[in-house]
Amino acid sequence: MIEDIRKGCCVDCGKSIGATSTRCRSCAGKRREFSEESRKKMSEAHKGRSPANKGKSMSEDAKKRISIAKKGIKLSEEHIEKLRMIRKGKRHTEETKRKIGNTHKGMRHTEETKKKISKIHKGKRLTEETKRRISEANKGKKHTEESKQKMSKATKGRKVSEEHKRKISEALRGKRLSEDTKAKISSALQRRTDLSKVMKNLHKSPNKLEERVIRVISDFNLPYKFVGDGSLTICGLNPDFVNYDGKKKLIEVFGDNFHGGKGTFVKITWRQTEFGRKSVFSQLGFDTLVLWESELKHMMDKEIADTVVMFTEGKC
Repeated sequence: MIEDIRKGCCVDCGKSIGATSTRCRSCAGKRREFSEESRKKMSEAHKGRSPANKGKSMSEDAKKRISIAKKGIKLSEEHIEKLRMIRKGKRHTEETKRKIGNTHKGMRHTEETKKKISKIHKGKRLTEETKRRISEANKGKKHTEESKQKMSKATKGRKVSEEHKRKISEALRGKRLSEDTKAKISSALQRRTDLSKVMKNLHKSPNKLEERVIRVISDFNLPYKFVGDGSLTICGLNPDFVNYDGKKKLIEVFGDNFHGGKGTFVKITWRQTEFGRKSVFSQLGFDTLVLWESELKHMMDKEIADTVVMFTEGKC
């Protein structure tokens, strides 16, 4: 090696180089494989030292140049596998997860990226361990009202294809429901079956607010029928009035105390609220008009009729 250097030759390939160099440019750019002993020595030598770039952040210009330089470069399968093995078993700290979350907040995938992700995951099945972890991570979490609204809008009007139904059927085939799940389903079905009877018992006759709206509908010949006696249920809910003229329109008459109106502090469920009611009905394509007790008190019959007409014609 000393003789090669003195002669001005590359120690790897023997090409002629400058007297001060040991390798030619071609050989110097190649990745060298160090032995375990060499790696150990280098590790010991660097112990206790701080990296030269510690605490420093790259300028936007430097980041942009690196991004341009790496654009279009694809990692080999071997490289990807090595990176996977290095990261295997490692977990992000809560702080790192928070930083990653903040970085990706507001970002949206392009349609092209979505297609690529879909193609990568096609045919892959989650292991039971992964499913369990996802289940544990989501346990106790509740969707915000905003999330519920977004999900409602995203699924509005969607129909499950026959292929999708077949896949769901195949995925569930052979699986047995736990006794707890069976009891929950049975209870839910029983509640739904008895809902009409319960509603009829609760509403043997329309209340005063509903009677007034019934009178207005009759006087102004509006195409609505009273069904608040439990004669119609939609997704387990009983609307007050339904349009019988071929339009998917519903009218709800809300008492302030029973539906969380202004100035009331009664604890109610999400499905009892105006937003919850409209969200549930909209899943089946129904538009809903809510007439509040506090508003009806200050409205003349003609004003109520005009409001219903405008709603029916899609103007409000």
